[in-house]
Amino acid sequence: DRGLLYPLCLLHLTLIGCATNQQVSHPHIVVDQEGFPIDDAGQRFSESDFDQQITNISDQVDQYVRQEITAKRTPKLVVYIHGGLNTRNSGLEYIDEITDRNGRIKGTDLYPIFINWDSSLFSSLGDDLFAIRFGVRDPVMGVVTSPFVIANRLVDSFVKAPVTLLNHWDTEKMQFERWDGEERSTTEHLQNGAVSVMSLPATVVALPFLGGFGGGAWNMMNRRIDQMFAVSINPLPRFYQEEDKRPGALRLFLEKITESVLALQSNPVTAKTQFSLVGHSMGTIVINHILQEFPQAKFDRVIYLGAAATIRDYRSTIPGYLTRHSNSQFYSYTLGIKDEAAEFNYFLPQGSLLVWIENIFQPGLSPNDKRIGFSRNKRSSIVRSDDQSLCERIHLVKFTGQPGEPRSHGAFNEDGILQNILAMSGSRTDLNHFCPKCIIHESCASLAPSINTSGSLLDPH
Repeated sequence: DRGLLYPLCLLHLTLIGCATNQQVSHPHIVVDQEGFPIDDAGQRFSESDFDQQITNISDQVDQYVRQEITAKRTPKLVVYIHGGLNTRNSGLEYIDEITDRNGRIKGTDLYPIFINWDSSLFSSLGDDLFAIRFGVRDPVMGVVTSPFVIANRLVDSFVKAPVTLLNHWDTEKMQFERWDGEERSTTEHLQNGAVSVMSLPATVVALPFLGGFGGGAWNMMNRRIDQMFAVSINPLPRFYQEEDKRPGALRLFLEKITESVLALQSNPVTAKTQFSLVGHSMGTIVINHILQEFPQAKFDRVIYLGAAATIRDYRSTIPGYLTRHSNSQFYSYTLGIKDEAAEFNYFLPQGSLLVWIENIFQPGLSPNDKRIGFSRNKRSSIVRSDDQSLCERIHLVKFTGQPGEPRSHGAFNEDGILQNILAMSGSRTDLNHFCPKCIIHESCASLAPSINTSGSLLDPH
């Protein structure tokens, strides 16, 4: 997601109806709310048209790789997946913003392929209230039952209000507690305190409704991720006579493109091509689906940016993937805890999307239900292994508010910051060079007898 200011921008676009159809030529796919592939104008692709789009993407990638090989450069491909709170148009606009005329990420030699999925706030809220019933889209029953669902959400808003307000107090105090490497000046503390006081009336009004209605929208966004990977997308109820029961768009795309990727990796001429898988926020949940569903696909780097994936999901995905692919590296980048808590959202409560998820939308029942992208959860993310090489390939980096580092959840995507992070994600040496004041948390407690595991988990470098 592009930060929590997006809900305001999307509301504006919804009210004035001025969204435009963006046409983008760079390799990308677009997925609708039900998991079907669509074109840039929002029209659903037929199976043959989507097959042709995948072929075109494969041809573009092949052309790029051969150009780089001919120029005696290493081809570097990046699969990039955005997070929640993005519309189709905002995702397409971002592709234009971050790429240059040659199709590279600006200022780099990285060639991206974008996965653009509809994770908009208002359409997700609309699905929860008016469309999705018993796991399928049923517009008739959805509308008929909507008064009961809305009443339920309103009751939740008021009944849960004391707990929601108490949980938000945790967000407020995080800004002023002591955290490793996150020293702030007295002036900044005073500024944060003033913002908290001034925003308190709006926060008290908005929080109950955010607690009552936000969880449903969050669930719909997660449903859309599942739909992209569906073996057979649930059709509408039988009387709608919808026959389209094909797999989800991302499953189809990966099934077809993986064959081309494996061919590149097995060809001696193109085998040195580097592949990176990068996801921001909810995009990391998509990453975990990819690695679980397509374990044969080899990525040299798997990169989380402000991950909304749970620690449980991370544990069940990343260590096993790294074990199968012994040369792959994993990186997870997080904001400082103070910056997570202090993110300003105008008339909405302070805190990043990760804070909202943990404290409002889906409070965890155990440490494993917490978010891996929230650095406060660092101790719960430790992986115990007797494989020292595995430990050395897991890197969790916390930004501490230095100049040029992201200071908000959406800033990971910003032009300049994204490139810096991708440049860091090569080796421990690269991390030392680009991020000298970051705090590295190696999330692997080695059980090998020769390794001393009694030291601090936090290692300033």
